[in-house]
Formats: sequence, structure tokens, C-alpha cells
Amino acid sequence: MLPMDTRFATTNRRTGVGCLALLGVPFAAVGVFMIFLTARALQSAYEVGHWSETTATIVDVELTTYRNKSATWEAKATYCYSVNGTTYKGTRVSVHGGADNLGSFQQSAYRELKRARDWLLQHLSW
Repeated sequence: MLPMDTRFATTNRRTGVGCLALLGVPFAAVGVFMIFLTARALQSAYEVGHWSETTATIVDVELTTYRNKSATWEAKATYCYSVNGTTYKGTRVSVHGGADNLGSFQQSAYRELKRARDWLLQHLSW
């Protein structure tokens, strides 16, 4: 048996560590970022669950469509509500803000908000 060349073993080990760092660091960074986004969404959902229930008046509602490779929708609304005698104006439609092209949540939210606004206008406009 021939003696092993120690220079080759050291170089090979260093290359392996370098490849691991090159591939592992980006994956770890993405993992940490996803944990952050998930924690933020869970915190937001927890806070919403503890809000006081109140009535709101829908001022405006629209469905915005963005077209790139595929259609993306965003339900937008403006509403006013009062809590403890203070009136606020809001625009948040869901826990997760922004547009998406997955499923029909944005279209359903728009239809529900528009139906409520139209009902209110019909019954308040004499």
C-alpha cells in the first residue's frame, strides 16, 4: 500500500468546508427569514384575535388587477370605525396585506366588501 499524500487530504477537506459554507449560508439565511415572516404573521393574527368587535362604515372598495406573466389581484377598502369614542380610518383588508394570484381570496373579499357597501348605500339613500 502506498502512503497517502497528506496535502491532497487537507486540500480536499478545505474544499468541502468551502462548498458547505457557500451552499449552507444562503439556505440558512432564507430559513431564518422565513421564521421571521412566520413569527410576524402569528403575532399579527394573535393581536387581531384580541381586538374589540365594533361596527364599521365602508367608504370605498375596489379590486385592483396587476398583469405581468399572470393576473394578480388586490382587494382594497377604506372604512371608518369607532372604539371608545375615537373614530379611526382603516385600509387593512386581511391579516396578510398585499396582492396575490393564489386562489380566490382577493376576489371573494372584494365581493363581500362591495356587497356590504352597496347594501348600506341602498338602505341609507332615500
